Amino acid sequence: LLIRFVLLQIATALQQMKTLKIVGLDPSFRHLGIAVGTMDCDTGILTVNHINTVHTVPNPNKKVPNSTWDISQAKLLYTAIQEYTLDADVVCIEVPYGSQDVKAAVGRGICLGLLSTIQCPNIFLVTPQSVKKVLGNPKATKKDSVAWASTTHPEAPWHKHRGRITTDANEHSADAIAAIYAAASQHNFKALKENSYAN
Repeated sequence: LLIRFVLLQIATALQQMKTLKIVGLDPSFRHLGIAVGTMDCDTGILTVNHINTVHTVPNPNKKVPNSTWDISQAKLLYTAIQEYTLDADVVCIEVPYGSQDVKAAVGRGICLGLLSTIQCPNIFLVTPQSVKKVLGNPKATKKDSVAWASTTHPEAPWHKHRGRITTDANEHSADAIAAIYAAASQHNFKALKENSYAN
């Protein structure tokens, strides 16, 4: 029995080494899109097991300083980021670029600070342009993103309304999935996948 147990543990370890847990993130201060999946390093096939979007809200109480409220909302994002990336082998992030106003600049700064707390050793940063390249359209809309992601990964637990996949409930998770694909095209990502399979 002991030998069988040891062999089972070895077989399980070998199987796990041929897969990577990958987390895709589409961060903004108001909406954090998340996609979690596993990639088979032999076939390169990604299976999306979980999607989620964490939402924050504007300050509803003028008596509460905006800075105090922003910190409380940042804690929500921090908790989610840590929870989902804690045991990830790879994290792929569509990094927010540019700010149209002061509030957007503050939100972007908070997001970048939160992203810097991720402890995963393999972090791949991608641009919005590279994400749209994955979609095959430099002017792709959120609706296009959801259509692409839900077609590419019908196994993902998409949020539906009356049986139909909705754009509003899935757009950020769809972008998180696209971020994984954008990262997968990078040379370092391909080398990581090959090394994981070799092990």
